Parts: sequence; C-alpha cells; structure tokens
Amino acid sequence: MISRFNFRSFLALALSWFRKAAWDKVAGVGSLDEEKSASLVSALAICHARQEEGQHGVVISRACREPSDQPTSVSAPLPAARTAYPIVVVRADLTPAMLDETRPGGTLSLGRGESAQDHHAGLAAAARTRHGWRRERRVIGHDATVPPRSDNPNLMLRRAARVGAHSEALRHNRKADAREGRRTTPRGRTVKRRTKVASGGALVAGLALGGGATAYGAYYQDRALPGSSISGVDVSGMTRAQVAAALQERADQVAVAVTTPTGTQDLSLADLGAGIDIDATLARTFAPNQDWSSYAKALIEQRAVSAVPAADEAALAKLVASLSAASEEPARDASVRLASDKKSFTVGPAKAGQSLDTTALSEAAATAARTLTSSQVTLAPVAKPATVTTEQAEQVAAQANDIVKAAAKISAGTKTFAATTEQKASWVDIPQATGELGTPTVDASAVTAWVTEAASSLKVAPRAGMRYLDQSGKLLRVVTPAADGAEVSNASAVAKALAASLSSGRSKTAEFQTKAVAATWNERRIARGAERLAYPAVDGEKWVDVNLASHTMTAYVGGQVVLGPIKMVNGAPATPTDIGTFHIYWKNPMMTMRGQNADGTDYETPNVPWSSFFNGGEALHGAYWRETWGYAASHGCVNLPIPTAKWIYDWAPIGTPVVTHN
Repeated sequence: MISRFNFRSFLALALSWFRKAAWDKVAGVGSLDEEKSASLVSALAICHARQEEGQHGVVISRACREPSDQPTSVSAPLPAARTAYPIVVVRADLTPAMLDETRPGGTLSLGRGESAQDHHAGLAAAARTRHGWRRERRVIGHDATVPPRSDNPNLMLRRAARVGAHSEALRHNRKADAREGRRTTPRGRTVKRRTKVASGGALVAGLALGGGATAYGAYYQDRALPGSSISGVDVSGMTRAQVAAALQERADQVAVAVTTPTGTQDLSLADLGAGIDIDATLARTFAPNQDWSSYAKALIEQRAVSAVPAADEAALAKLVASLSAASEEPARDASVRLASDKKSFTVGPAKAGQSLDTTALSEAAATAARTLTSSQVTLAPVAKPATVTTEQAEQVAAQANDIVKAAAKISAGTKTFAATTEQKASWVDIPQATGELGTPTVDASAVTAWVTEAASSLKVAPRAGMRYLDQSGKLLRVVTPAADGAEVSNASAVAKALAASLSSGRSKTAEFQTKAVAATWNERRIARGAERLAYPAVDGEKWVDVNLASHTMTAYVGGQVVLGPIKMVNGAPATPTDIGTFHIYWKNPMMTMRGQNADGTDYETPNVPWSSFFNGGEALHGAYWRETWGYAASHGCVNLPIPTAKWIYDWAPIGTPVVTHN
C-alpha cells in the first residue's frame, strides 16, 4: 500500500507541475529566460528534496513531496574563490533579483565575478544542449567537478538535461537566441522552434519521472522496501530501529502453552531460552536495498522473510530440569556388593525410571521464535532405563567370585602360606560410578601387605658374638658365639605374580627365596695383665674385684692393682652375696639400712657411711660395728673398713664394673 501511494502521489505531482510549469509557461525551449530556468530548477529540487550533498556544498533541508508555493531553505555555504557549483533553487517564483541577494554569508555562494543572470543562462543552455555528461565540465567560465555518485542531488539534472556546454558558447548563443528566436548548439546546428517545443516537453517529462524515481530510491534507501514483512509483521517503509522495535514488541507477545503431567503453563520466548537475532533479521530484511532492481520489484511484488531465531541452550536446559523435577523418577543402576558372609559377591538389581520427552519443547521454541506465533506443546513422560542392567552386574559378580575361588599360596621350604576366602574377597576391587560398572581387579597393595607379613614371619635376625682379644689381636676366648640370620629376598615378585593370577581368576602357588644375613662380632682387647683376671678389662678401665673365696676386695685399672687386696666381710651362707659382673648405679654417703634377717626378722642399721650400690640392695660400704675382717657374715653387702669404703666412694664413678666371684 505504501509503494502504490507514493507512486500515485508522484504521478500527480509530476503531471501537475508539467501542466503548470512547462506548457503554461514555456513557449519554446529556445526562448527560456531566467525566470523559466528557475522554474525548471525548482522542479528538480522537488525530486531531490530528501537528499543531501554536503561534499559539494548543497543541502536541501525540507522534504518537498508535493507541489508547494512555500519557499524551502537551502543551506551549507559553498566554498568561495573560483569554483562554481550547480545551482539548486527550491522556489518556482524565484526571480533574478531575489537570487542576486544570496551572496557569500547567505544560503548560496556564487562564483567570484558571476551574477545570478549568468547562472540562469547556464542552466537554460544546459537544458538546450544534447551533449552527454562529462565528468569534467565548465559552468560559467569556472571549473566544477561533480563525481557521478548516486547520492548527488544533481544526478537527475545530469541524466535528464545532459548538461555539458562550454561557458563561452553559452554567452554567445544567449545573445543570438534573443535576437533571432532560435538557438545554435556548440556544434553549429540550428534547431527550429517546433522541434524545441517537442524537445522541451520530453525534457520536462523526463525530469519529472526521473526525479520521482530518485525521490523513491532516496526515501527507501534506509527503510524496508514496500511489501516487506517479517514473520507476518508488516515492516514496509520502516527504518531499522522501527523494524527492531516492532519485532521485539511482537516477540514479547508470543507464548507457548506447555503441558506436562503436573499441569499447563504459558511460557514466553525468554522463558523458553528463545528469541530473535535482531541483527541477523535486519540484515536479511534490508539485503534487497543493496540491489537497485529490488526497488522496482518492490512496486509489484510482496517480500516475506522469517525472523532469525536465537537460542539460549543453558536457559532451555534449566527450564527442562525445572519441568521434569516433579514427574521425573531417576533410574537405579544395578550394583555388585560383598555378601554378608564376606566370602562372595551378590547383585543389587536395576530399576527403570521415567523422564519427560523434551524434544518437542525445543522445536516449539524455535518455531515460535521463527514465525512469531504462539503455540502449544505437550510433554509426555517416557521410560528411562537404567544405564547398568542386572545382566551386566551379574557378569561382573561372576568375575569377582572367580577371583575369590582361585587359590593363592606361598611355599617356603616345609612351610606353606595360603590366603583365606575372606582375605581374597577383601582384595577384590570393582570400579562403580554413576552409569558405569567396571571389570573386577585385585588390589595389588593388599596382596603385597599379605605377602610381606608372611615373609616377615620367616625372618631370622643375626646374633652378634662376643670375643676377647689380647693387645696383639690374638683371640683369647669367645664369650658368646655369633649366629647368622635369614630373610626372604623375593617378596615383591611373589606379590606381583599372585595379584596377576588372581585378577584373571587363576590359582597360583609362589615360592619364597631366602638369603643369609651375616652376624657381627663384638670384640674387647684385654689390657696387658688382665688376661687371667676375673674381668677382661681394657686399658685404663676402672673395676673392683670381690673374691668371695678369699674374702678380699681389690681395685684395678686395666690389669694393674691400685688398691688391695683388702680383707672384707661378705654375705653369710644364709644371705650370700650374688656372683656376677655388676656396675655401680647409686651412691649415698650416709644412710640408714633396713632389711630382713635370715629368720625373717627385720633389722635396721643407722648411719651407714659411704655406700656404693652395685646389685639391688647389695653395696660396698663402711661398717663401724665390725672390728675384724676376712669372713662371711653380712646380709649380702660387702662390709669394708670405713677409710676403704670412702676411698672406693671417691674413686669409682657410676658405671664402674664390680665383679664378684669365687
């Protein structure tokens, strides 16, 4: 409707102007004067009323879609100096005197030294010439270059009037025309008045029709062509912004009624994660504007395009999850677990669930966005089988039980180690995750731990020996013999072999291999002179010899005597002094001793001086209550004269060996 209205309006405009401005005023093309040339230019201006040409100094700021006697402003001053531009006048009654008033600083800038009459003469001559348009032309003696661009407001003047005469010829022929009533072209041809009248009519009609096409093209250059629609939305004549707004308004009205087992709800395109790709839709709609043939087709053809849908997969997935929550029942996968007796594996059966079939929802959302039409869709529940079936779980359980049934043994000489059923079942590992049931394997670390424990039971630690050597290194005697040990040397290999066999359900008997662990010796190099003494002292070592047979005490350093032998009183036969090698562990300069007699009665002896304890309650100490020495009569202690007891107390540090013997 828009295209037909504009075309009819343009025809009415062209015919009205043609009758008024041409036939009523033009007696002959050759007699065009300044006033008529202004009318001619006015007609061109009407057709170019919506176009701008800032580059060439001419801007017509108000639309002139219908004939009007009201003046229209002309703005954008032209450059000064010697460049003259084509004059565009938008007022049919403009006179030369009025045009003369438009000087630099006004709305139109003329070439230096030229008058308004000269410009009118140039335009009139331009209407007379038959020469084709040349890119480089001269107007009233000044150079003016106008690139042949489709957006140039003088395009129709160039194409309809074929302007191009030289300014000098224009001036000469203007005088001859006024004198003889004829015109002479730049090439010297004479055209008679009748021919001029016909040419003038064709010229004016061409100008009118060509100008209408230019106005039509200019108007729809940035608007949707006539007959354009997007998914049923008429967008003819709309700008891009208007089309985008109309599409968004229509999209906001679209809804899809979604029915699930829990009810029905109306959801917008945004709720469905759908919408319109505005930029892509605009590109599709305005694509014909780049092809001038589409402007002609738009007058007789309708062009319907579909909106380009846009999808938000995350929003749609969130909606599906929300709709499914109330009616969806998760499926339960089959599982394999250890039986209560810990000796075999059993199966937990699978259970099917249900979910919503949401395929139709995404299709409905896309269709609604593409057609901008509301619709409805029903989402029905569908069975949802378990990912892991009972049959699959039974196969895995059978593999696990084969592992448990396989024998795992280790031989070690006359001894054999065999893994129990419970142990083998605890070694089985079955990978289980959501939707997945793996093949049973054997936990190698658990098998290794069992093998290591068995190997440890066979380990024999070596026993270190003790032997005495003289100062030259010669063996004097072996105090304690040394004994080598033994340990398993292939425990890691045995564990690996057992784990591999069990994983495949095969029995395996591995064999331990052992190796000897050499014993070590502890050696003492006896001091010279101590080789035959009761204690194998080394050089410089302090020690105390207590001879129970001779009832004497002797202090040594290595093999040398430093005190004694001194008579003493050792334990009575009923309370004897223990025999052995001991070490002083505690000292007390003055104390009260308490204990029991051989008959079980208690005794208490106060103020006992210089006690050096070496074996439990047995000590070397002074005995102020004795006057004679060299016999056995004490409770087990070694009684000494007080001066001797003090010397030992001061000389022997904690740890000094005390050897009692017979």
